[in-house]
Parts: sequence; structure tokens; C-alpha cells
Amino acid sequence: MWFICRLGTNRKEVCIMIRPKLSYIIPVYNVESYLSQCLDSIFLQAVPANQYEVICIDDTSTDASSKVILDYKKKYSNLIYIQNAVNLKAGGTRNVGLSVAKGEYVWFVDADDMIIDGSLSKILQLIQQHQLMFCALIINCITQIIQNPKLHLGKEMLKMAYRF
Repeated sequence: MWFICRLGTNRKEVCIMIRPKLSYIIPVYNVESYLSQCLDSIFLQAVPANQYEVICIDDTSTDASSKVILDYKKKYSNLIYIQNAVNLKAGGTRNVGLSVAKGEYVWFVDADDMIIDGSLSKILQLIQQHQLMFCALIINCITQIIQNPKLHLGKEMLKMAYRF
């Protein structure tokens, strides 16, 4: 959550809470060698940091995955780090992320995935433009939209966007 604060007329600080639009949930288990690429692909998107949060849940990794996350946490205030006490596997770890997610939308990302440059802004634009309650886009669809910005979203693509 982000807060914007200013001094009110009565000399008291007035703050409003800004809820992130999107929560990335990343289960992490022994992915030290992939994790930096994944996190870079998210944090280098051309979207303000207050629009999203990144939740990394370390599922009892035995490598240096937690160190990678903690290094990123020093640089990015919108990164949330959680360490499971016991191994919950991918599904249980995603549920831990869901329990703390503040975003209006959730994007599950595997730690060895990379997010295509420009995809976050495009997805947020599509969600707002079409007032989607949820968006389950497949990578091929996203890639086509990004590579061809004049692509019209016909009924077939909207069906793909609404498919869960």
C-alpha cells in the first residue's frame, strides 16, 4: 500500500491510501540462478511503482534465493518478502501470497519466468478499457498485442481475455 500525505487545514496530516492495481505473486524455491532476471523483468516495466506490488514467498529454499530477494527489497519498496516455515509446494505458497496481496488484480508468476517489456502497462490499459473483472491472457495474445499496438480486440480476443 502507498500513502499520499499532506498537511491539512487544521495542521494535522491527512493521508489517503493508494491500493496497487496489481499484485505479482512469485513462489520461490531454489531458483537463485533465474530469480534476478524475473525480478528485473517486473521492476523495469514502464509503470509507476505504486501501481503494483511484488510478493516473493521463499518456500524453504536451500540455495541463495532469499539473499537475492533481500537484495531487491533494499532497492524496491514495493517488494514484499515472506519466508515459509515449512515447504508448502507451489500451490500452498501461492495461497500465502494471496493472503497478503493488496492489489485489485493478481498475476501469478513463476520465478523462472520473464515478463515481456511493456506487457504490464498494456494489461492495465486493457483492464481499464474493457472494465474486466479478471483477465487471463495467454502469453501469445499479450505478445501479439504488444508487437502490433493497432491490433483491434475482436470478440475472439476478448473471449480469451475472459477465459479463466
